[in-house]
Amino acid sequence: MMNPKLEPGDKIILYHMDGEVSLPPGTVGIVDRVIKDPFDGNEQIIYVNWENGSTLSLLSGQDSWKKFKKDIIDESAEHLIDPKIDPHGSWIERNINVRRAFNIEYLMEYLMLLKESGIVNMWGSAPFLYSGPNHIERYYGEGREDDETFQKLLEESDKAKNVFIAGLLKWMELENLEVDDMSKVNKYADRISKSLVQYYILFHP
Repeated sequence: MMNPKLEPGDKIILYHMDGEVSLPPGTVGIVDRVIKDPFDGNEQIIYVNWENGSTLSLLSGQDSWKKFKKDIIDESAEHLIDPKIDPHGSWIERNINVRRAFNIEYLMEYLMLLKESGIVNMWGSAPFLYSGPNHIERYYGEGREDDETFQKLLEESDKAKNVFIAGLLKWMELENLEVDDMSKVNKYADRISKSLVQYYILFHP
């Protein structure tokens, strides 16, 4: 159920905060306190301690969230969200360490730029998160010397690669995975890049 009543200590996942970009969809937080909105007695202001350090409050009449009844970090627990009913919440539940490890905001901006370039269907865009500029220019650069969007994509692709690799290493650390087997690292990169593209498609239609 979206926007259920909240009490201090409730764990929630943000779906939307009106006019705010520093708290993207999927951010997890713990409710600190709930008060009546002094400007609208029918609404509430919900103070939240967000996992990224923010303390921005929710406004019940404008923002959207979902509450979890159990700790979603407990790997032994069954999934709480039916992906057919709530694909957004299901992605977040299954990828909590991806949200923690990666600079999601930047990578979503990069994928948006990739989409604008028109060089690939978004379902096939996962490898572009870590391929870097040489690969992109070699296979897609012909005749695009004056294409400003494509040139900007090339400029950002090296940074995107570094951001992705840093996130992947952090994710592996959170998952207690070893980094010494490159074949496994490459499999993780493929898996996580596809998951990030799925996140983009879900939250940035």
